[in-house]
Amino acid sequence: MRTSSRAPVQSKAVRAGFITYDSGPDRLVREAQRVRHWMRDLAADACAPDPEQLADDLLLVLNGVYVTATVLGPQGPSQRTGELARRLIWTACDEPGRP
Repeated sequence: MRTSSRAPVQSKAVRAGFITYDSGPDRLVREAQRVRHWMRDLAADACAPDPEQLADDLLLVLNGVYVTATVLGPQGPSQRTGELARRLIWTACDEPGRP
C-alpha cells in the first residue's frame, strides 16, 4: 500500500514499515510483536485483568490510526485516537471485582 500525499506528517512507525512492506514483511512482523509486547507490559503494570487482550485492542487502534491518518489526513477521524485508547484502557482497568 502506498502512503497518500494527503498526510503531511508521517509517524516513525509508518516510516518503519507499518504501512509499506518496503523493508520486508519479516521486519514488519518483528516490529509489531515488539510493540505488542511493550503494550502488554504497560497493561500489566496498569493492573489490567487481561493485559494480552488490552495490548491486542490497542495494537488494532494503533495500526488503524496509521492507515486512517495516511488516507484521510491528520484532521480526520484519527484525531480521536487518544480518546478511543483512553476509553479502552479505562474499561479494561476498571472492571468490577478488580482489586
